[in-house]
Amino acid sequence: MNNLMAKKETKIDLMESTPEKNLKGGPSAQTTKDSPPEVIVKGAGKKSKKFFLIIVLTGFVFIAGAIGVAGYLGYLSIPGISAAKPPEPTPSQKPQMGETLKVSPLIINLNEENGRHYLKVTIVLELDEKKWAEPIQSRMPVFTDAVISIVSEKRLEDLKTNHFKERLKEELLKSFNGHLGQKGVRGIYFDEFLFQ
Repeated sequence: MNNLMAKKETKIDLMESTPEKNLKGGPSAQTTKDSPPEVIVKGAGKKSKKFFLIIVLTGFVFIAGAIGVAGYLGYLSIPGISAAKPPEPTPSQKPQMGETLKVSPLIINLNEENGRHYLKVTIVLELDEKKWAEPIQSRMPVFTDAVISIVSEKRLEDLKTNHFKERLKEELLKSFNGHLGQKGVRGIYFDEFLFQ
């Protein structure tokens, strides 16, 4: 029974009893009572590699997420991700408004059988150069006649269509510059445009 009660020796006990040899049978440094004996754990290298890999992957995911958020918020310019619009180029200096000349208000009957509908229009001409003011003023009856001729061909339904004013401006501009023989009028603006 004493044999059964005898203490079973473990690997640690064997190491303490034979300090000059480790478990594999090779020499080892002597252990002191203050320092614990060396224990060789199998698989410790695999666990540290897995832990290192997890740390690296976590860091990579964190950095990629931070870059994505910075791109979305506009701190970084990433095509397809950035929500911020690229800065618009500064427009070159806008051409200044040229000299203007106002044509007297005109009331013109529209092209209809009963003749009850009319257009009241006041036109402002933007001149290409100041030198054109005098030649245009001297030919003002020609320009007035051009406006009356062009507008009196229009019907009330024409005035209600989209972009009618823009098309009318183009017609008048072409006619005015045609009467001058060259481009003396840069633009046409309506100061008043009422129809009934």
